[in-house]
Amino acid sequence: MADSSAEKKRRRSKTPERSESVDSGILTRSSERKKQKTEKDVEKKKRRSSFVRGRKSMHLLEQEQQQTSETQTADNTASNSGGSNTATVWQQNYADRLKTESSMWDSLCEEHSAAAENADNSSKDTTSDIPPWESLSAEQQRLLGGKPDLQDILDYTKKCRENLEVYVDKIASTTKTLSTFESTAEAFSSAKANELGMRTFKRMEHFNSPMTLISKIVRKTES
Repeated sequence: MADSSAEKKRRRSKTPERSESVDSGILTRSSERKKQKTEKDVEKKKRRSSFVRGRKSMHLLEQEQQQTSETQTADNTASNSGGSNTATVWQQNYADRLKTESSMWDSLCEEHSAAAENADNSSKDTTSDIPPWESLSAEQQRLLGGKPDLQDILDYTKKCRENLEVYVDKIASTTKTLSTFESTAEAFSSAKANELGMRTFKRMEHFNSPMTLISKIVRKTES
């Protein structure tokens, strides 16, 4: 009986240890589950935060793209307007330069015409101021008589130049006619030569050859 009571006491003393171990296992499992839940919640929160951040970043990127496109369009419009303005400025500059050049050319033409008129007037004045031969004194006539008359020389050279121009024109026309005559003569001679060659070397079928004539005569005599 004493032994049985001792064993019961031992069993009773062991049961709380078992219960304590079971309780500790349950606590550890619950703590692990809580940890897993907390980790899952943290991961979910991270995913949500990352998704929200991604959406925010996408929205920001879209806004940046819109801003860049707007700035590009504004720059393009500004560049186009600037290009048109620069083109108009260049056109205006070219027009101004052309106007200045045309005015300069007009002034030069006017100066040239004025100089030509002055030269004509001066030449007329000089020719009119020259005294005639009879109005000169004997000494002046003697001095000028030994020198050639420049006006006569100029007139003679002018006539010679005119005659030379006419002669050159005649020579040019004759050379042209000669060249055309030469080309036509060459063509005519070549055509006639070809025609003569065709006629001479053509086979004459309507005439009998001497051999056939001799054979015919021999046959007639023999018969």
